[in-house]
Amino acid sequence: MNIISQNSNKNEKSSYYKKTFEEFISNSSLAGFVHLGAKHRLERYVWYLVHMFSLGGTLYLMIYTWNNFMKNPTVTTVEAIGSKNIERPMPGISICSLNKISRKKAEKYAQHLSTISGVPRDDIMKNISLLGYLYEYNIPPNPEQIIHFQNFLEKYDSTPNGYYNTTERLYQLQPTCEELLTECKWQGRFKNCSDLFVTELTMDGYCCVFNYVSQRSTVKISPVVIENNYKPIEFGTRSILKFTIQSNSSDTFFTTLATEAPVKRKCLFRDEVHTIFGSYSYSNCIMECKISSIVALCQCIPYNFVTVYENENNQYFQCTLADLTCLNSYSNKWMTLFPTDYEGNELEREKLDSIHCSHCVPSCSDDRYDVGQEQILVSFM
Repeated sequence: MNIISQNSNKNEKSSYYKKTFEEFISNSSLAGFVHLGAKHRLERYVWYLVHMFSLGGTLYLMIYTWNNFMKNPTVTTVEAIGSKNIERPMPGISICSLNKISRKKAEKYAQHLSTISGVPRDDIMKNISLLGYLYEYNIPPNPEQIIHFQNFLEKYDSTPNGYYNTTERLYQLQPTCEELLTECKWQGRFKNCSDLFVTELTMDGYCCVFNYVSQRSTVKISPVVIENNYKPIEFGTRSILKFTIQSNSSDTFFTTLATEAPVKRKCLFRDEVHTIFGSYSYSNCIMECKISSIVALCQCIPYNFVTVYENENNQYFQCTLADLTCLNSYSNKWMTLFPTDYEGNELEREKLDSIHCSHCVPSCSDDRYDVGQEQILVSFM
């Protein structure tokens, strides 16, 4: 009797769980669950298999995502909403004119060349516009014209070293910041634009730059006045503070992300790698990679990067009109960056038509600035 009663209790429990499960799947809003209670056995088996595969796939994705996160940890820092603007560095601002060659200066230059060469000024004026092709590596309709004019410039306007200084000449031909900017205002006060902006070489040529100093530039720093009895230490561009940090690895207990290898964190801090532009940034690394490709393929340095690259490799000359054909043939290549994380073989043609900068990784810390523009239409009655 006891055995029969125990079996009946088990049957009642299993029947209870079965009815509960059937009631659950029949009223469940989860996709596909209602089919688990189908009348036909084959249909139920099919839906059981579908759900088992779905559950297995979900578990696999969860484990894969977790392992991937552990291999490449992400550190997210949320700053306080009330952070002050004074804690943010003022960004460097570059204003570049669309007019790369001043007509007045071109006429003056043409007159100078006409005087020493005897060639009519109007003919020289037509050829001076060819120098503008060096900004975008384009080719004029008559390619032989650029070779002829380059030979003319090297004959009548060469440096004591015997070559034509493209960088210096384009600097003299471009509009000045005083001509480009007016009514400059800083901290609520009107300032002379020449006191705020300086002319610097950028990837877009000569531009008017505010709050930016090239790594290789020498700048005179104004004295600092503080309203107390403290007299600040005077320093100049040659003053360097040096000190040694004692590093004891055996005493290391808690470290920051900076001690992780760059290969693992896949980013670099500004002081970890030196570029020809100075401190590391992703854009500086890409630009250095592009310049290296130009030097390797055309054996010359673009005029707007001569000041930063010649100090490293003095054996290369700056690009002139004679190099325009080579620059134009690879211009599309230098505008395309091949993906560094691609390991397949299907993009062989794209690989040839792009530059490879696998050593360039994102910056670990960077500042982002949003720029707004306002335009006011003023009409005088």
